[in-house]
Amino acid sequence: MTEDELDRFLVVYIGQRSRLASRHLMATLDELVELGRRHGATETAVRTSIEVLCVRGTVVCEGPYVFTPPDTAQSSGP
Repeated sequence: MTEDELDRFLVVYIGQRSRLASRHLMATLDELVELGRRHGATETAVRTSIEVLCVRGTVVCEGPYVFTPPDTAQSSGP
């Protein structure tokens, strides 16, 4: 999985989880690391990708949770 593929994969997954709106159902960093591992990414690659996505403002990192900003959670997806 390339870096760009990993970024896209994480953004889509985080967006889907963010639409659930309940904080306890949002994706956690540990969950995303495990998910990335199952798809062939290393823990370092997943953590770096999440960090970059947070800096860009694509996702929000708050405590153990990672989610899309409220204004994009409703509009992301097909």
